[in-house]
Amino acid sequence: VRSHSDALRRSVCDSLVMLAVHGATLSGERIGISLESRVDTLVRNLLTPSTKSKWYSQRKELPQYAESTPDTFLEVIEQDLTSGNPQVSDLFASVGTEVFDECPRSGLLWALELLAWDSDLVVRVVRILAKLCGWTLDDNWANKPIESLKSIFRFWMPQTSASIEQRNLLLELLVKEFPTVGWQVCMDQLNVHPSLGQFSSRPRWRTDSLKESESVTRGEARRVMRKAAELALAWSNHDDKTLGDLVARAESLQVDLRLRLWKIISEWSNFEATSDDQRERLRERIRTNVRIVRESNELFNKTDQEHIEQLLSQLQPSNLITRHRWLFQSRWVPYSAQEYLDDNLDYDARDEHISQLRRSGLEQIWAEHGVEGIKELCRSSVDSNIVGEYMVEILDKGVRRVEFVENMLWEQPNDVHDGYDQCISGFLAKLDTSARDRILSVLTTRYRSDDARLLQVLCLSSFDQVTWRHVDEQTSTVRKNYWTNVVPRWCDQDGSEIARFVDELIDVERPEAAFHIASVQWERLDSSRIVDLLLHLASSREKHEYAYGTIVHDVSSALDVLETRSDISIEELARIEFVYIQALVHTRHGVRNLEDHVAKQPEWFVQLIEFVPTPSDGQLDSDELNSATPQYRSALATAAYRTLSSLSKIPGSQEGSLNKKKLNSWLKKTRILALEKGRLKVADQMIGRLFAHCPSDEDGLWPCRPLRETLEEIRSEDISQGMEEGVHHLRGATIRESGGDQERGLEKRYRGLARRIEYEHPFTAKSLIQIADSFKGLAEFWDSQESIDQRLDY
Repeated sequence: VRSHSDALRRSVCDSLVMLAVHGATLSGERIGISLESRVDTLVRNLLTPSTKSKWYSQRKELPQYAESTPDTFLEVIEQDLTSGNPQVSDLFASVGTEVFDECPRSGLLWALELLAWDSDLVVRVVRILAKLCGWTLDDNWANKPIESLKSIFRFWMPQTSASIEQRNLLLELLVKEFPTVGWQVCMDQLNVHPSLGQFSSRPRWRTDSLKESESVTRGEARRVMRKAAELALAWSNHDDKTLGDLVARAESLQVDLRLRLWKIISEWSNFEATSDDQRERLRERIRTNVRIVRESNELFNKTDQEHIEQLLSQLQPSNLITRHRWLFQSRWVPYSAQEYLDDNLDYDARDEHISQLRRSGLEQIWAEHGVEGIKELCRSSVDSNIVGEYMVEILDKGVRRVEFVENMLWEQPNDVHDGYDQCISGFLAKLDTSARDRILSVLTTRYRSDDARLLQVLCLSSFDQVTWRHVDEQTSTVRKNYWTNVVPRWCDQDGSEIARFVDELIDVERPEAAFHIASVQWERLDSSRIVDLLLHLASSREKHEYAYGTIVHDVSSALDVLETRSDISIEELARIEFVYIQALVHTRHGVRNLEDHVAKQPEWFVQLIEFVPTPSDGQLDSDELNSATPQYRSALATAAYRTLSSLSKIPGSQEGSLNKKKLNSWLKKTRILALEKGRLKVADQMIGRLFAHCPSDEDGLWPCRPLRETLEEIRSEDISQGMEEGVHHLRGATIRESGGDQERGLEKRYRGLARRIEYEHPFTAKSLIQIADSFKGLAEFWDSQESIDQRLDY
């Protein structure tokens, strides 16, 4: 019963629901007891007084509680939510996305969803869900209160028995009491684009609250959509966000509602409180969302088109900088809705048109506002790199370019802005090499005595030899500060440049920064520096977070490059693979060099055994390991155990066969060394796990003859035990079908193999029988589990 507590609890809870639902038949008429009231009391006692632990421990049973006694269940939740410290809040913490992560709020949401089918309860359910929407859920799980709410109102597949009239009245209530949530639900009703909808949780026993499944007619859908649109249009405090949401759904609005929308936007645009920023944002929503025509069919009539053109003109910001800001929001300017419909769009011509608009806009800003206008543009959430690149084309060569860079530099410590730095960086990167060299010469000379300003200029310049020549001319302090603070950027460096920045960044303990750039061009870097960089990166893991994301693919690529070169030994490759074992073990590259080296060098295998803590034979680790830090020993032990568990190449293996002489030589030396280290028992067990990878003979006998003969000579029970563990490990995860049928098949296989070799190789046969017995035990266990499941099945 303990191992099946969840199933047992579900069975008891379902019995509870049946008693509550069908209690009227028994109560009074037969035994004179009100079962419904007793179930109400039981559920109330289970959930109150409300505590976080109670809600969490019973989270999976909440749907049964809700169905057994809806009024009591809703009352308990309502009381908890109106308290100063709702205990149910713990169920609504953000949830991770790992394989075994659980979404604790699901049970409560399912309970509310099944109650929402009852038209008499749906109002209370909607209010509760709206309150639950007030908690921020920053995770990727679809089970959220807002999604449950949307499914109840969904115009094309409502998940409630409430009528259209009831749902429309309920939507009014939602908008009035919970406007933020109500707006999201209204917008969901106006989404006419293809979307997916899931069926909500339904009652299992209270079927009286369910109506027959009916398809929603177009007329009914239009009634729901119109109600949502009318509520949205009548919003009391429209802004660019709400109006933009309506613009994005203009296709779903009926003609008279669209005309109301255009009128509302026009009036809103003329309000004194409406800023240029708001007008510009709404104008961009109209540009990218309103599609005038699709193929040959008009989406909007001529009146709509006239209003749209008028609005685009009316929403044009008066501020020059705000007017052109949309061109610099990102490197790629989003298509307008009209461009999306043009099957013959000339993309090159469009790119040139955007470039002309950018140049023209910057020329106007520069002419009217000068450098202060450029600074304001860079402060307005744009990609300032683009601004700097186009300023190169606007400014004449020579003094004006130097002055521009100087004016964009911060004047006071509180005047620092990332946008200015990005603009300078883009400007310098766009210059040709000679022009940038001249500007750097002027600026480094001018700021010779100002280390802070000098460092800023050098760090913003391109990451290449031109800049580094000027860095080399500075004091040792400036040089060190440059390599400590510069953000490396890829700019198609040649081999000498890569070697330079790798050496410099390693010297200032920034291997992860060097790795970020070098990893896209391993072929241009010599082998010794690749090895040096990888080893330094591994040793810096405890000091630095990886600022540039995952490294698995890039380390694998580096090893692929190194394997093609003759100046790198297999031992060096093996050392790198050991350092990155946890990252490489499941990649395409794997740890093949490490496996090859361990299969040839018994010392390596024994050393891996020695790294694993807690000696089984009573001996102590080496003095070197005893003096190491606990963190280092822990990391070393983890890597060693992961390596031993990943090994699959048996020493002496060659082209699918096994060389007994080589195997015995490796095995003899390994066991002697392990005995000297006091690790023979552990070594034999790991050797046995490795032997589980042994191939079969041509006639299907397993293990192959050379290994059987070796096992007979050694007769180690620990190796036999290790082989059993290895066989189970290699089997991996299983999918249950019927009891222990799978295991009985494996038992039969290994017993059959044992019978075929028992006269010639009795010790190996005994090992195979032990494996068969272990599968027999598993088969009996799964048979028992299936029997218990059947008894508890409801």
